[in-house]
Amino acid sequence: MKQVRNNQNTSALADTDVNPNSVIIGNGEMADLIRSFDWTHNPLGPIDAWPQSLVTTVNTILQSPVPIVMLWGSDGIMLYNDAYSVFAGLRHPRLLGSKVVEGWPEVADFNRNVMATVLTGGTLSYADQQLTLYRNDVPEEVWMDLNYSPIMDESGRPGGVLAIVVETTQRIQAEKRQKKAEDALRAERARLHSLFTDAPALIALLHGPDHVFTLANPIYMQLVGQRVLIGKPIREAMPELEGQGIYEILDNVYRTGEPYFGSEVPVKIDRDGKGDIQDGYFNFVYKPSCGESGEVDGILVHGVEVTDQVNARKRVEEIAALNKIITDNATTGLLIVDNNFHCTFMNPAAEQITGYTFKQVKKLRKSLHQLIHNTRPDGSYPPESECPIYKTLSKKTTMVGEDIFVRPDGSFYPVAFVANHIRQGNTSIGTVIEIRDLTEEKKAQEEQQRLISITNQRNELLVLNKAKDDFIAMASHQLRTPATAVKQYISLLQSNFSAPLLPEQMQYLQIAFDSNERQLKIINDLLITARIDASRYVLSKNKVDIVDIIKEAASDLQPALELKSQKILLSDMKRTEVLIDKNEIKLAFVNLIENASKYSHPGSEIKVYLGNEKDKVAITVEDQGVGISKADTLKIFDKFTRVDNELSDTVTGSGLGLYWVKRIVQLHGGTVRVSSEINKGSKFIVRLPI
Repeated sequence: MKQVRNNQNTSALADTDVNPNSVIIGNGEMADLIRSFDWTHNPLGPIDAWPQSLVTTVNTILQSPVPIVMLWGSDGIMLYNDAYSVFAGLRHPRLLGSKVVEGWPEVADFNRNVMATVLTGGTLSYADQQLTLYRNDVPEEVWMDLNYSPIMDESGRPGGVLAIVVETTQRIQAEKRQKKAEDALRAERARLHSLFTDAPALIALLHGPDHVFTLANPIYMQLVGQRVLIGKPIREAMPELEGQGIYEILDNVYRTGEPYFGSEVPVKIDRDGKGDIQDGYFNFVYKPSCGESGEVDGILVHGVEVTDQVNARKRVEEIAALNKIITDNATTGLLIVDNNFHCTFMNPAAEQITGYTFKQVKKLRKSLHQLIHNTRPDGSYPPESECPIYKTLSKKTTMVGEDIFVRPDGSFYPVAFVANHIRQGNTSIGTVIEIRDLTEEKKAQEEQQRLISITNQRNELLVLNKAKDDFIAMASHQLRTPATAVKQYISLLQSNFSAPLLPEQMQYLQIAFDSNERQLKIINDLLITARIDASRYVLSKNKVDIVDIIKEAASDLQPALELKSQKILLSDMKRTEVLIDKNEIKLAFVNLIENASKYSHPGSEIKVYLGNEKDKVAITVEDQGVGISKADTLKIFDKFTRVDNELSDTVTGSGLGLYWVKRIVQLHGGTVRVSSEINKGSKFIVRLPI
């Protein structure tokens, strides 16, 4: 629908008769707009001064029902008819009198090529040209037939371009929708054909009352030895089915229109087509199909051979029956599991030992491993690969040993077991397990071991205590004292106490000083470790604000952080009083913040924040550092542990710092955990009881 817009270019002439003295004729919207347009300041100038070739062309296009636009002069000033104004959308009437590259800026390059070609005498024609236009202020894919030809001026040279525009968008989009629908139909047909040929089931189509084969998939053809089926009635194609009731079932389905479902149906079949009849079991469906009249005209056959499954089940049932006779009166617990580890037999002794009845086990439908190994005494769950039953089946061997089982009430008990893999011919059919409860035997052994262990532990503790005391004394006097003396003498030399030293000499002294400092640090670390580990170590606890401790730790480390241009951010620092040894807890946080700094690059941030969790306060130290691998987080709090990362070579230490942190926090009844990923930083969370 055309729209007449109210702006400075719109004239009331649209509602009046045409001025007979005007060079522009016609009563359409565009004729009115062109007559009323102020051309004085336009490159075309007043209408009265237009060349006759321009006037004639304008009057011609205004009479055409086809969208036409003319581009006059080297700037391509746009003049167009009513049909083109509809094509232009919201760009109309702004396009009137504008330069084409400014009126349609999104296709400026395209129009520059048109102007360059046609104004030199050429013509251009495009069929179904696709362009993206903003004719309604949004991007819109538009298809058009475009024809460009020169408009000759009075000198006989091209003075402008005449463009005929026929939009084909609706047709192109309709063709695309049609193609998409056709492609989808072809894809669906291909999918159905693939489903039919690749289906892991027997599929065939039978037609008419004689059940003539019209289709059979590869698996069906393989079942019958690739004999010729298509075009033959089933009685002729598969005569071995005579007397097995198959023909009669098909006749009844065709006659009544009711489908037939067969489960584990025994069928004697000629598998190679040479008369060698073999037994088989099949699950199948005979489903009637109807023609256009609605009457049954054929039958769809869909089946799956289950011979192996049926035979395996029968063998297991036979073994179970035999074992029941033999084992009902045995005093040793006997169990049988199939290849899926599901229990197929339990004798009364096994029921008494495990606490499960065979009926309960079958009802639970769980593997024996899930029942008797559902947890360990430490609360962990043993993987299937560690289960002796699994090992017996997977390795097809015999396993002998001891294990811990769990009863339905959650109580644990030790057993001696023998697990034997069962075969029938070359086929694995399960495992038989003998179990004997070792509870009483273990109690006696444990009591004996307990008495021996107590004696040994006492002797070991005495030896370790003496060794530790000797070490502390030696470290205190034999290691720290000379190291401290070395530090003092080096400091005297560095301060030019005896005589001024050369820069090179000062450099060597600094290296010696740094090495001695590292040695003293290790000695102090060992002394702190020995002190914290001492059984006689007593904490000096007082009620203090944990925020003050954290701020003091951060303040102590500020100079070191500034050397690496690092910032420490303290947030959520709400006053929280805890009963702690102030000096020891401060030592822990100094170590955590120092570690965060050491294993972070210069310019990074370290965040420390608090959170309350019921009766605990949680303090988190988070960095943006190199992170810790999952394997290393499991041992990070062990003594003398240092992890390898990109900053390891630049960081010194004894590997005892995090061990202190853990021991100090534990001595306060708290916990410390780490959460980290490589190159994503680390979080150390300390929880202390309030």
